[in-house]
Amino acid sequence: MIKLSSRNAMVLGPDGKARTMDLDALREDLRRSFQRCGIREPWTADQVAMVVEEHVTERDRHPTPILCEADVHAIVISLLCANGFADVGQEYQHLHRAQTRCGRADATLTVCDASRVRHILATSLPLDAEALERLAQATSAALAGLGLERATTELIRQVAIHLVHRDAHAVSPPEPADHDGVWLLPPGQWPVDLVSSETAGLVARKHLEPLPVSRVLPRARAVLDLARVAAARAPEGLTELAFLPALHRCARAAAELLEATTRLVAARTPGRRPLPPRLLTRGFETALASHFVPMCPRSAALLRSEVQQVLADGLLATCGPEAILTFSQGRPPR
Repeated sequence: MIKLSSRNAMVLGPDGKARTMDLDALREDLRRSFQRCGIREPWTADQVAMVVEEHVTERDRHPTPILCEADVHAIVISLLCANGFADVGQEYQHLHRAQTRCGRADATLTVCDASRVRHILATSLPLDAEALERLAQATSAALAGLGLERATTELIRQVAIHLVHRDAHAVSPPEPADHDGVWLLPPGQWPVDLVSSETAGLVARKHLEPLPVSRVLPRARAVLDLARVAAARAPEGLTELAFLPALHRCARAAAELLEATTRLVAARTPGRRPLPPRLLTRGFETALASHFVPMCPRSAALLRSEVQQVLADGLLATCGPEAILTFSQGRPPR
């Protein structure tokens, strides 16, 4: 069955107690850091926050130690650096230096054996198990090649980030010269030639939004804007019977886009098992408040469940049972 993604990613606070990770605060800190570096595109902070949330949530599903908040901050900084945003990483580090250890320099030289390297990378970069093992081996080999038997945590992180960049710019087959090597699919690019004209039309009208794909965690992702889908059917007075046929078409289109993106990512990462794609929604509450006929709470809850089921069925038919659906209701307009 399709995974319904949990928004409750758990972390350990400074007091050692488990708590829900504050994704809104993370997203706001990232936006502030990007803006201070002159980067105002709205997708950037959301993309990084999404990758971190996925990583923490996936760890919570397995018998691995819960990450502490300081580790999450370290992952954010390493992820920014690995994707070419080192200046943003520094700004983010400044925001949290007084609150966590993520801004402190670790000057302790300790033995850099394979288990330590793997542990540092597991708490520094949002990697799936296969990529983590490969990068840990490459990092250990690089440190050995440098003749280093002892190293600081920060040096190990920087060597790993360097290897991510090196591999990104040494891909095969060759990619276009204007392609930024840290991205498998840069912002604004998506497999338009691999989908139907109906799907391409939904993307052009911003009903469906393909998200960029990074080499660090190469997962195909897309956002379906339910408020735009509803508004296109009727500015107001929309009924369930009028909305659901359009939703079925959008579900098929979203699945087609994610499947095509996954195939393209797999072609650009030979030998690596593709990660399950993820579909996110937004705007459901806005659609209810602004476009649908007035509903009682029970009817609204039933419609919400039906929308989730339609999207899950669409993903299952094309992307398989491992696909992830994140149903974000969104806030209604005030």
